Amino acid sequence: MTYLRHFWSSKQGLTREKDLYSKIKASIATESEVSDFAVQLEHEAVKYAALTNPEHELWKGYDPATRNNMEVLIELNLLPNRPLLLAAIETFEPKEIRSLSARLVNWSVRALTLGTINSGKIEDVYCNVARSIRNSNITTAREVYDNIVDVIAGDAEFEAEFAITRVTKTSLARYYLRSLEKHSRGKEPENVPNPNPDEVNLEHVLPRNAKSEEWVGITNSGDVAAWTHRIGNMVLLQKGSNSRLGNKPFSDKRTVLANSAFVLTAEVAQEEDWGPEEIDRRQRRLAKLAVATWPR
Repeated sequence: MTYLRHFWSSKQGLTREKDLYSKIKASIATESEVSDFAVQLEHEAVKYAALTNPEHELWKGYDPATRNNMEVLIELNLLPNRPLLLAAIETFEPKEIRSLSARLVNWSVRALTLGTINSGKIEDVYCNVARSIRNSNITTAREVYDNIVDVIAGDAEFEAEFAITRVTKTSLARYYLRSLEKHSRGKEPENVPNPNPDEVNLEHVLPRNAKSEEWVGITNSGDVAAWTHRIGNMVLLQKGSNSRLGNKPFSDKRTVLANSAFVLTAEVAQEEDWGPEEIDRRQRRLAKLAVATWPR
């Protein structure tokens, strides 16, 4: 049902599941129209399947940058993106898919951070753009941007929200930190954190079961809950290093953090203590970096 709704919405504009049957019935009446519709559904089902599987055969026809972008989008698993991507894959040239997929990653992170990705407004705009793509009124990623820019969070709004965001999903936190590290390094890709969780771990500097007497500014379990999932409290570490840290106090963690090859991890070791003030300060710095990492 999800595929059918997304397929139809990409051709006719946003359609809710409760209205789908009546909309299709009103538009497809003759035997010939039913046959054509069935053929289209079968043809694009392969492409839709690729939107849920980064290892799908379809992606072998695209360059590494596009495949990387699609891997991120599939990991994020944001349903409003699918009608737009389905229309684009059916219509756009590969170079435009590369550009659009990169832009969609950026827009998705911004919408996720602000909690607007599943809003009816974004879904409506995305489906209208998908319909315009199918009608050949939009033929480039730039034209997609021009038609949806009004629902993409601006820099100031994104920075302000990223500065206070909490991330409870490990894979999402890892992706954020990996991308921020990559952008901070510029042209040093050999030192970008490996996405493999078997080799690089996500470390909460303030542990999730921290003892209040060992951490500055932490007086109870409520403080721990409020700060441990802030992105400013998280770092990436090679697995061997991470396994030695456990729930040790910050004074014991600093040496390991300082020796990390990851810039954003090593910077944490410059702090004398670690608590809400330090987490907030670091996250505000990361928020400024996020604006450049995921540009509008």
